[in-house]
Amino acid sequence: ISGLVLFHSTALADSDEKKANRNKVIEFVDRNGAVAFTGNFIPPLFESHDHPSISDVRAIAANATAEAVIGYTRSMRDRPDRTDVLKQFHKPILVIGGVADQGIPPATLTNQAALSPKIKLELLTGVGHMGMFENPDKTASLINQFVRESNRL
Repeated sequence: ISGLVLFHSTALADSDEKKANRNKVIEFVDRNGAVAFTGNFIPPLFESHDHPSISDVRAIAANATAEAVIGYTRSMRDRPDRTDVLKQFHKPILVIGGVADQGIPPATLTNQAALSPKIKLELLTGVGHMGMFENPDKTASLINQFVRESNRL
């Protein structure tokens, strides 16, 4: 491993409030199915709720099964705090987030980036939680540059 990238991700465990919200998601999907959930869940992931990629993401999400949505929701709910990994990892770390991300507030990423001088933080303007759609060129450029630089170390 030459480096680590957290792309719209966090090393933090869910708060009690987030865990309760994830439990509500699990119950909703169990009762109503994945499409009923993903159809409404996707727009808030974007800074602009009328972003043209929302329909593309909805089409992708339409293929998700209830079992998959419940499984990844449980995984996020139950993940442990991994901030020690950020502190102890001896290779470069890139953290990419969106300035308008409602799920992973930029302040939490700034705090995590302060845990090690090996961490480079990139907060993208005009981006919520979907940088791969909201600014694909910039996110690809950041990741490609990070990979090139990490492989030189």
